[in-house]
Amino acid sequence: MSKIPDSQKDFIERVEELLDDKIKKGLAIKALTVGTHGGNIVASCIKPDIKKYNAKEMVAATTSILFISSKASSKIAEDNLKHVVTYGPTYILACFLTRNISFGAILDRQVVELEGIDQYVSELNELALKISAIIETSDINYGDIFYRIKVAIPDAKMYAIVTKDGLPIKIQSDSIDEARLSAFVSAIFNVNNLITGEDAEFTTVIGESQSIIIHVLDDTRLLAISIPASDSSNLMRYVVRIKELIKP
Repeated sequence: MSKIPDSQKDFIERVEELLDDKIKKGLAIKALTVGTHGGNIVASCIKPDIKKYNAKEMVAATTSILFISSKASSKIAEDNLKHVVTYGPTYILACFLTRNISFGAILDRQVVELEGIDQYVSELNELALKISAIIETSDINYGDIFYRIKVAIPDAKMYAIVTKDGLPIKIQSDSIDEARLSAFVSAIFNVNNLITGEDAEFTTVIGESQSIIIHVLDDTRLLAISIPASDSSNLMRYVVRIKELIKP
C-alpha cells in the first residue's frame, strides 16, 4: 500500500504530538505554543490548570517579545538572540526564535528552581529546532500572512502586524521605529471602540497620495499597510484584496 502524503492536518498533528509528548514529560511545563514569524498560531498544548491562557494571544505576545528582543540584542548588545526568559512570581516564560517559528513555553517557577532552568532551556530549544525543521522540509504553506501580503501587494511602503494593544509583531518600515508605529496603529484602530462602543473592521487614513489601511486580522492582531492610493475606489480595491488574503 502506497504511503499517503501528509496533508496540512497531518502536519499540524505531528507538531501537536511533539508538544503533547514534551508537556507530559516535563513536570514544570504548563504550556507550549508554536507560531509563525507573523504571529499566526501553528499549534499549542496547554495543561488544564492554566486554561485561562489564550494560545493565540500567547503566540502573538511571544512573537512580539522575540522580535523586540532580537532587535535589542543586535543594536544594544551587538549580539544574536538565543532565547528570552522572564521570571514572574509563579511562572517563567521562555521564548525561542528559529528560522521558521516562534516558540513559547510557560514553566512552573517553583519546580524549575528545584530542577534547574538550564536543562529545560536546552530541551525546549532542541524541540523548537526540531519543529522548525519539520516546517522547513514540508511543502506546506503554514500561513504566514506577512509574506502573503507582501507578495500580493508589492507596492506598499510599509507593512506591519501588531497586537491590538500596540506591541509590534512583524514590521517593515523605513520611516518610523517599530514601537512608535505599533502604538500609532493600535491607537488609531481602537478610537472607534472608544467612541461608538463597537470594534472596527478596518480603518483608512487617507493622505494626498498615500493612505494607510488598518485591518483586523483576528481577535489579537492588526494588519497595517501604506499604499499609493487616496481615492476611494482604488482604496477599496486594496481593502478587498486584503480581505481575500486574510480570510480563513
